[in-house]
Order: sequence, then structure tokens, then C-alpha cells
Amino acid sequence: EPAAASPPPEITIGAVEVAKARADLTDRTVKPFYSGALDPIDARLERLRGPDLQIGKIDLHARTAGTGSIGETLTTNGKSDLELAVKDLQLAPFNPFVVSVSPYSISRGSLFVTTKAAIAGSTYDTTTWLTLSGFDLASRTGENVILEQLGIPLTVALALLRDWKGNIDLTIPVRIDEKGSQVGLGTIVGDALLRALVGT
Repeated sequence: EPAAASPPPEITIGAVEVAKARADLTDRTVKPFYSGALDPIDARLERLRGPDLQIGKIDLHARTAGTGSIGETLTTNGKSDLELAVKDLQLAPFNPFVVSVSPYSISRGSLFVTTKAAIAGSTYDTTTWLTLSGFDLASRTGENVILEQLGIPLTVALALLRDWKGNIDLTIPVRIDEKGSQVGLGTIVGDALLRALVGT
């Protein structure tokens, strides 16, 4: 006698909420070791069906050290829309990562990021608006990679990129599909410097 067919799985969730959670982050692959925390973390999930997983909306908000914050909203309805906002994220604590891959260190500065992404199948369209506020770098080795690559000293390059408020603003559009895509941040910075030099 054939076995009875199992009933199809059904998953329906109206809302799930997480409040005042904390995540401690440690990376021992860099020197000095990196450690940080997200505290508090608040998240809310609205609607989750099944069995092919149809998530309605996810909101996540977290605080970083000092006055920094990270917010993310993901909405799915046939396609997915993602919005990410990072505000006043202090950059100096991330020096362990910077010094491990470059001859520079971050003297000071904070990061503001707004990213909007539309995801449809295997196609990703994203635009990121990035602001470095009060940002400055220092050479740890005496090498001047910026001078070698762009032909101008680091201090001049940073001065050209800053606006009248002392901020460095970059817009980074990226499109990714099945053919792949790659955006070089160095090219974007070089174009921004060129615009600053010619006054456009």
C-alpha cells in the first residue's frame, strides 16, 4: 500500500519583533584585534509565508559606538527593495582593517551612507551616496600611494575632494546581472578629483 502523501508545509507568521538586543563583534585576523558592538538592536519582521519564502518587510535599527546608527529596510513584493542608512559611524575604530591592507591609517572622521537597491531576479541596481565627514588619513610608512596613482599628494587630493563644509561626497552606482559587474572605487575617486580640478 503506497504511503500517504504528506501534507504540504505551511508557514505563516504575522510579525516577529526583537527589541534591545546586543551583538559583540570581534575579529582576530587583523592586528591589533578589532572589537566593537551593536547595542541596542531593534528588528521587526512583518509577514513570512511559505513554502517558497515570501517575506514582506524587515526593519532593522542598531546603534554603534558614540552617536552612530545603522538602519535597514527590506521590502519584498515580486521584487526586492533595500534601503540602508548609516549615520555618524566613527571610522577610527576600524583602523585595524585599514592598516592591514594599506600604508595609511584613519586619523579622524565619520561615515554617512545611504544605499538604495532594487533586486529583481539576478539583477541588482544600486546607488550609494557616501559622505566622509571630518575625514583625514595619515601615512604610516612614508609612502605616498595617492601621489603615485593620481600624481598629487594625499593632502592635496583630500582637500580637492572636500566641499565647503569639509565633507567628501561620493555617488557610487552599481548594476550587477548575470554577466557580472565591477566598480572600481579608485576610478570614482579619480573622476571626482578631475571634476574638482576643472571646476565642474
